Amino acid sequence: MTENFEQTTEKNLTQALKMVLLAYRKLGFEDTHILGKANLCLQGFVNDDGEFTEEYVALARQAIEERKRAQEYESNLPKIITKW
Repeated sequence: MTENFEQTTEKNLTQALKMVLLAYRKLGFEDTHILGKANLCLQGFVNDDGEFTEEYVALARQAIEERKRAQEYESNLPKIITKW
């Protein structure tokens, strides 16, 4: 009986997951966004209220700043144009 219950539960969860994923897609989100959101949930960066955790917000801010610094660094590199 436990195996049947587990199979039924998994089937129900799969149906619910499909509905949620398709709802995201219907709203116009691309697969990479949807999969990223699922990953953030599984990694514990989304709380039970559906909001990002403080830890995730801090990490995201840090990543944004690091990207800005990298872009500034690259924009200050000398540009050598060679014409053959």
